[in-house]
Formats: sequence, C-alpha cells, structure tokens
Amino acid sequence: MSRPKFSDVAGVLDGWIPESEAGHFMRCPGCGGSIDCRDLSQVFAHEGPLPYSTDDQDQ
Repeated sequence: MSRPKFSDVAGVLDGWIPESEAGHFMRCPGCGGSIDCRDLSQVFAHEGPLPYSTDDQDQ
C-alpha cells in the first residue's frame, strides 16, 4: 500500500487570506501569550486550564 502524496492531504485556505503575517497570530485570553494559529501544537498548548495560577505571575 502506497502513502498518499502530501499535496493530496495538506490543508488549503478556505477563502480567508490574512492582510499581513500578524493575521496568523492571536492573544491567549488565559495567559496573554501570543499563539501562531498555523501551529496546531501551540493552539492545543493553550487549551484548557493554565498549568499555574495567574496570581503567581506578578513577583
């Protein structure tokens, strides 16, 4: 069984084109960090509760 070509399974734009590179980023409402929405690992890392209390950040 052969593997499919990458071009057959890669994602494609759905009509939305960002105006600039900054259009790919969003601010995390939980920690305030910047998330590159093209990187699914970054998106998943910001899902769910924070691993630390937000009160501990100000020192």
